[in-house]
Amino acid sequence: MKSFRFGVHALARPGHDEWVATARRAESVGYSMLTVPDHLVDGCISPFTALAIAAEATSTLRVGTLVLNNDLRHPALVARETLALDSLSGGRVELGLGAGSAISAPEYESVGLRFDDGATRVARLGESAAVLDALLRGEEVTHSGDHYQLSAHRAWPPPTQTPRPPIVVGGNGRAVLRTAAERADVVSLSGIGSAGFSPVPQAVDERVAHIQAASGGREIELQALVQRVVVTDDPRGPAEQIQEHLPDFSVDDILATPYLWIGTVESICEHVLAARERWGFSYFTVFNDSLDAAAPVVERLAGV
Repeated sequence: MKSFRFGVHALARPGHDEWVATARRAESVGYSMLTVPDHLVDGCISPFTALAIAAEATSTLRVGTLVLNNDLRHPALVARETLALDSLSGGRVELGLGAGSAISAPEYESVGLRFDDGATRVARLGESAAVLDALLRGEEVTHSGDHYQLSAHRAWPPPTQTPRPPIVVGGNGRAVLRTAAERADVVSLSGIGSAGFSPVPQAVDERVAHIQAASGGREIELQALVQRVVVTDDPRGPAEQIQEHLPDFSVDDILATPYLWIGTVESICEHVLAARERWGFSYFTVFNDSLDAAAPVVERLAGV
């Protein structure tokens, strides 16, 4: 089994000092990753600039996108930005990609982009991931596909990491998870709140089995995005409150899902260990507002 690592997912607030403090706090606690989202809305700052500042303010913290909206940028531009950050951070970048989701449709409209159906967006993501796999290795790429065309193009600078910066693909739908299993180093699942995907353990069984079947035996790291962390001696109380917003699931389902951590520090640690044993999750990311609540778990389990 892979050793545990933990990340923090945060909106980079405008203003240097607050953002630097967030990065340094995450590193000091023992988190190994700091990731940012990618949306064309107020409150979501440009990802690569924010990650460069975070990398400069720290010494070991890895930085990445979770996830970059593939439709907003040509893979050649993504490769250039990623390799620049890989070089300037001393090899501490991971590239997270996603196909975009229905909640992002207004963002497309706001900049005049067509919001294609899910099958088209996932196909475009798969093609982009294949192109990026080669470009991030420093290879010269000629490609003529349905969505992208490149002619003897090479991204610069050469990769600092070997063989390239890791690629993360996030999603919950079967099509995007198949693409992730075929192309990515890390497959990220968020579970809660994702249309068409249930967080109950049996549904996680099905999604993980689907990933494994599509991977062709490739070694893949599985990441769970933890939606909420509640440290308490009475886990059923917060679970019942959450259940009010998830009426299709029982309190026991909510307590068992890998996407929620509710309980004492000791019971949460057991919960995390069980999630690795059952599903193979070794990489967990919490939101920034749970950074301190999850810190005792990170301190106990990071690297275990």
